[in-house]
Amino acid sequence: MPELEKELLTTTGRLLLFLGRSGGLATFTEARKFIGSQIYYALKQAATLGLVVEEERKIKLTEKGKILAECLTKCF
Repeated sequence: MPELEKELLTTTGRLLLFLGRSGGLATFTEARKFIGSQIYYALKQAATLGLVVEEERKIKLTEKGKILAECLTKCF
């Protein structure tokens, strides 16, 4: 992960960015490799905000999450 992303974005923001770059769907393992051990917190936070849903160890962006992820991918 580029240092700029790591410094400017929260773990939740990095999760959205990763999912945006992955087409809106990724496995838990793929996301954990990118985010690190804080994936649990990021996933809980994003789900609470209605940005992602987790189904069968896969993480999927909601419509609201897709809008934010699109903005992040354009910026980074």
